[in-house]
Amino acid sequence: MARVKKIISISIAVFVFAQVAFAQSSLLLTVSPQTPSPGQAFSVSAQSFVFDATRADFTWYQNGKLVASGVGKRTQNFTAPAVGGSLTIRVIAVSSDGLTFEENLVIHPADIDFILHAGTYTPPFYRGAALFTPGSRVELYAIPNAAVGRTKLNPQSLIYEWQLDEQKIIEQSGKGKNRLAFTTPDFWGNHHDIVLTVFAPSGDLIAERNFLIEPRLPMILFYPFNVLTGISKTARSLFTASPGERVGILAEPYFFDTSVVRGGIFEWKEVGKILPPQRTNPRLLEIQTPATSEGEFQTSFFLELKDATRIFQQATAVFTLKVSKQ
Repeated sequence: MARVKKIISISIAVFVFAQVAFAQSSLLLTVSPQTPSPGQAFSVSAQSFVFDATRADFTWYQNGKLVASGVGKRTQNFTAPAVGGSLTIRVIAVSSDGLTFEENLVIHPADIDFILHAGTYTPPFYRGAALFTPGSRVELYAIPNAAVGRTKLNPQSLIYEWQLDEQKIIEQSGKGKNRLAFTTPDFWGNHHDIVLTVFAPSGDLIAERNFLIEPRLPMILFYPFNVLTGISKTARSLFTASPGERVGILAEPYFFDTSVVRGGIFEWKEVGKILPPQRTNPRLLEIQTPATSEGEFQTSFFLELKDATRIFQQATAVFTLKVSKQ
């Protein structure tokens, strides 16, 4: 009499398979990382609470092609396809007592790009990105890249769940809410861990990504300034002038919250002596060197910029002015 082979088969097609156990199946599959990016290597692991997986004979298929097999072969590595592609994984396990179990899953990889906008000041000629500092405003925009076949999913139709430092941001989560805005705490030394989980309108998990941001400290740089030619775009810490010359020094406060640049406290000093407030522009110091002098001399000027309430929205910088006959 021919032996009848029992087959238990369940096929699961998910947008991106998450690390979830399916109670209705005797063969459980998990993916790590749970939402692979396009082109990323990932692994699939099989387990069972019904049979001894270490003694079972596993066969792995990728898009219908045999890729691996063996007793106790419970884990297999794969590479996610490009956005719009799919990867069908089929796993067959034959237990030591001859029962056959089968499981399938489909991977549709997706990715998320982030754009970070710090509400801090940079000069108009600065080509780099504004950095966020303690006590400044931050905005983070998510741009999902996901598709099923040739149909790209509309980012505004997706559901976004934001977490900031392990705290769910419920009021900024929901359909089409791909923007997270917050003010960083006014203390130094901590980083901020942002987790974004994106779901399709059907509730299928599309992708989950972490974004780590670390604050910087604001700083002040000095530039030569002329009322006719404007600012020189090369920062200096040493300036030279001739006797009787009028010199303009412009301070650029990098990465301060914009409110501090507009309404902060600017305090200029010359070797410990507080200078009168600059009336037209608090960032511009105009210096009239003595008309006559014996030999050359130099002096130092200091600028402190601070906020009235935020401790780390402050910086101090110094430059030296050397006066000598040309």
